Order: sequence, then C-alpha cells, then structure tokens
Amino acid sequence: MDARRKLSWRAVLRFWPHILVVAFFHVGYHRAQFSTEERQRLYQRFLQDPIGASLADPSAALRVHHVRDGDEYLYLSWANLMLGKPADLEFLLAESDTTIPLLPFHSSEHGRLLPYRDFVFQYPPLAVIPIVLPALITTHPVLYPYAFGTLAGLAALMIAFAGWAVRTHLATDFRHSDRHYLWISAGALFLVGVTLETRLDVFAAAIVAAALLAAVTDRWVLAGVLLGVGAAMKVYPALLFPAFVAPLVAQRGYRKVLDSLATFVATVLLSCVLPALVTWSGFLHALELQSARGLQVESVGATVLAWIEVITGSPLETARQFGARDLVAASAPWIASMCRLLVPAMALLGALLSWWATRTHHPIGRPSQALIFDGVATAMAGIWIASPVLSPQYLVWGLPVFLFASSSIARLLYLLALGVTRIEYPACYPFIAHLEFSGLLVLTIRNGLLLATWTALLSNWIQRFRCPDDLVSPTTPRSAAACR
Repeated sequence: MDARRKLSWRAVLRFWPHILVVAFFHVGYHRAQFSTEERQRLYQRFLQDPIGASLADPSAALRVHHVRDGDEYLYLSWANLMLGKPADLEFLLAESDTTIPLLPFHSSEHGRLLPYRDFVFQYPPLAVIPIVLPALITTHPVLYPYAFGTLAGLAALMIAFAGWAVRTHLATDFRHSDRHYLWISAGALFLVGVTLETRLDVFAAAIVAAALLAAVTDRWVLAGVLLGVGAAMKVYPALLFPAFVAPLVAQRGYRKVLDSLATFVATVLLSCVLPALVTWSGFLHALELQSARGLQVESVGATVLAWIEVITGSPLETARQFGARDLVAASAPWIASMCRLLVPAMALLGALLSWWATRTHHPIGRPSQALIFDGVATAMAGIWIASPVLSPQYLVWGLPVFLFASSSIARLLYLLALGVTRIEYPACYPFIAHLEFSGLLVLTIRNGLLLATWTALLSNWIQRFRCPDDLVSPTTPRSAAACR
C-alpha cells in the first residue's frame, strides 16, 4: 500500500512544471479584480510606448499580459441568477448589446431563474456545470474567480495527465522522451496565457483529451459518450467526431462506429432534452444566436477582408455584437455565411484524409494512432481558419491534439500561434478590437501561423500518401523520411 502511494505521489510530482504554470496564473497578484476604468488605465500606460513602459515598470508589464476581462464575472452573474441570489444587473446591462440582451426577462425575486427560459444563455446546456460549480463554493465577486480558476487549472492538468497516458499506448517510434513531453506540454499551457483559467474551453478540451485516450485504447463507446458530453458543453467536439471514427470506417469496423455514434447522439440528446422541454423557443433562440454570429475581428476571414478594405482605402469599422467585436463591412455578412459553410467541410476533410490513409495503408488490423491524431488535428486547424469566430481561447482546443501530430512543423507552428495569441490577448486587444494598423499586423501574423499549421498538416498527408513506408513517425528526420 505504501509503495503504491509512493508511486502515485511520484506520478503527480512528475507534473510539477504544469502545476507551477497553473499556480502562476492562479496566485499572481494580477488575479485581483479590475474595474473597467482600472483596466483602461493599465492599457493606456502601454499603448503609446509598450517597450519603454515595460522596461520602466516590469510588474505592470506582467500585469497587463494577465489582466482579466469580465467573463468570470458574467459567469458569476449567471450562476447567481440560477441559484436565486442577487445578480449585478448593472453589469449585465453594460455587457449587453443589440443582439444579446443579458438582463433577465423578469425580476429574480421570483426565485431561481433557468437559462434559455428566463435569460439569454449563449452556451450549450452542460456549460452550466463549470459555471455553477464554483458558485456552490463561493459567490463572492473576488473569490469566485479563484474557485473557477481552480477548476480550470485542474482541467488543464487533466489534459497533461491524459496526454501522458496516451503516450504509453503510442508506438515507440512515435513517442518522445518523458522529459520532452513534460516540458513541451507545460510550455504549451504557459503559452495559452490567462484565457486558460478564465474561459470554458479548457473543460471541453479536457473531455476531448479523455476521448482521445479512450479512442487509442479501443474503447469507442466511452469515446462517444465523452465527445457527446464535450459537444453539450462547447459545440466543437461534435465536429471532431467524424475524424475520430474515420479510421474505423475505413477498416469496416462498423459495429464499433455504430456503438460510438449511438452513445454520442444519446449523450447529446439527453443533455439537451431537459432545457428543450423547459423552453423550446428559448433553446432554439440560443441555437439561432450561434448560427447568426458575424465576422469577428480576430477571424481569418476578417483579417483578409480588413486588408482588402485597407488596400482599397475604405475605413475599418467594428461593432460590438453577440458579446464580441465584429467587422462591419458590406461583404462581411456574406463572408461570415461562407465561413459557416466551410467549417463542417474542413472537419470532414480531416476525417476524409485519415479515412483514405487507413484504407490505403492499414486495410486490416488496428490503424496507427497517428492517423487519429492527424485527422483530428487537420479538422481542428481547418475549423480555426474557416470559422467566422476565432476567439483567443479557441486555441486551447489544440492542447490535447497537436503535441501528438506527426508533423513536427505543424506542432511548432501551433506553439508559435499560441505565443502570438498570448501577446494579442489581453495586452494588445484594445487596438485589435478596433482593427488599428498595429493590431491588424498582430492578427495577420497569428492567423498566418494558423494557415501555415493547416498547410503543414496537409503537406504531411501528401507525403504520407506518396511514401507511406518511409514516413513513419514524428521523430524521424526529414531526410530519412524523404521518398527515394
């Protein structure tokens, strides 16, 4: 018993770099609550002379890169409404816009309010869980972010733990050294920045990490359940499901595919049936809000359109819509509609490539786990560049996936995109939100890196099809893997 306990402690202590990263985000004095005025003053100090101001006051420079916005406070306000406690109605009014009125439809004196029925809730039903759980610990405005951040930090550690478990099931030639994985995965957490602990995306990413572990260990029913839970928390895991099962389809493992699909659909339906029964119109309204999103300023499509506007001499205008800043232009709605059509197409492309590779090179037996990770990574990168909405926290999705992609170039480009996004938000957001020229340059670099990541993954697929016998692992040098 003592030996087992000692081994478990060693297993936990192995992840001390990850724990330090989470503690850095969580314990630093920048975790103090900021009012809007305080945030603006902090931003203004660095907008005119960021390098000089950073050298003059390094502590303030650190602070500006970790300043929090109002999302955690918005989660607390929603939790208070659901728990029947007083909510900050002035804050909800300030955060509202013409497309999303956040105030409750009637007074909270009536008791506990339900999402979708009594107030606009922008997320799928299971997103309520990570929002309400911290409020069961505390609803104090200063302490709630600590509770939320603790749960988010635990989810981030779960991603690292799941990745470690995945490694043990990978072929030896696909497995980096223990130290390499630990430091790269901890570095990736650090590069995410403050959005790791202030957004819901890390919870969905942890569920996807567990689903990947279930997939590589051939537990497809569990993988379907987990992806269903993830889709009922953040929609994107549903788009990854085809890439998960594509290798099985190619090998005619139809029974496993149907079992996984059935549990996936059942989990999503069970998660959605209660809110749909309580208020069908409100639930549909939430779906309509997501499908009506405009062209967010940080998206790849907005970057391309913004440069066209700059070249043609048109002024760049943005507006707050759906809780974010959207680019305002005559062609923006049309481009946003095209982007929404491209998103599922990109997801299916990742699935199609892994299906074809399995059909061609692994017609029988278990497919290489690399095909699952490469298919999911290709689908995910395609979703990023096609989506009309590309918030900084979306890159958290890649944490359980890209460290195991076969393309070392794609992994490096993803980490670079994380680093640039960490600079972009929150420190540079004031001039990104209004697409000032410096902000547009930062977005161009970040989105260019995401495009390059997707291109590197496609190049890796092409090389795999051309020389399947040589390109065997992400640790193989390029010269050794070249076709002869």
